[in-house]
Amino acid sequence: MAGYEFKLYWDTSLLDLVNIEITPPWPEGNYMIAKNYTDESSGLYWLGVGSYMIGPFTGSTTLATLTFKITYDPVYPANATCTLDLKDTKLSAPAGERIYHIAHDGKYSIYSTKPKIEVKPFNYTAHKYEEIFTVDIYVSDIVNLYNYTFKLHYDTTLLDAVNLEIGSFLKPPIYVYKFIVDDANGEICLWVWSTSGTPVSGNGVLATITFKVTKATTWTKYHPNILECPLDLYDTMLITDKGVEVPHDVVDGTYYYEPKPGDLNCDGQVGLVDLKIVAYYYDPAYNPIADLNEDGVVDIYDLQIVAYYYGEDC
Repeated sequence: MAGYEFKLYWDTSLLDLVNIEITPPWPEGNYMIAKNYTDESSGLYWLGVGSYMIGPFTGSTTLATLTFKITYDPVYPANATCTLDLKDTKLSAPAGERIYHIAHDGKYSIYSTKPKIEVKPFNYTAHKYEEIFTVDIYVSDIVNLYNYTFKLHYDTTLLDAVNLEIGSFLKPPIYVYKFIVDDANGEICLWVWSTSGTPVSGNGVLATITFKVTKATTWTKYHPNILECPLDLYDTMLITDKGVEVPHDVVDGTYYYEPKPGDLNCDGQVGLVDLKIVAYYYDPAYNPIADLNEDGVVDIYDLQIVAYYYGEDC
């Protein structure tokens, strides 16, 4: 081979050509680039290279490397594809003889990923009465999001919802259609959309909910007394700037209250107050809260359980 030429076509609605590296198999100074033309509007790249004052090339090599930028991200469940179409390929021997060859086109494909809306963290464990914690409502793998809504239900005997904050994922300004924290019924509802004219894609926080622990328990040897309730996401919608409702997965969260062994006043740590509680109900006085080994009497065994965990916190 003493020279080569080809044209490559692609779908400009899917890809942009952003860089070209021409790599002839001859040393610099022994070849001429006769054609190096890009027409981005029609999706064409045209290259022609000829050698001189050097022997022909035999073997396998890379003639050029083209770098593309992806310009289209399909909304689930759509996919997209296009041919990387080689046309007018020519290989020449030194005296201009045609080298017969086979040209193989390429294929570009992009596949959408099903979005997901979820409670993060997936599980949260509290250890303290009136503990304050937050969970995020998080979306991942979304394309062209402009409008979303969700509801979340929780157990009002265990938790109070004390704050709802709209996440920063959508581009402002944001129009708020529904913003409800109904703590009496354990329901949160948020429905907002962007009025910026610019949808967003990727992963991000849709909302942050702050909860307060309203019920606590104490640990005993045979009954850990763990409380739990689902943080149940439902009536979720993810809508694009074109008004398309995007199918998605929903992942609920779970809240747990897990008392610390020896923590009798439910303050999240084992300290002097807990020892005093055991001492106050020491035999013959009795209160089941201080009967940690559940043997029907508050005595040295219960005191030693508290002493064993003394100084630990959560």
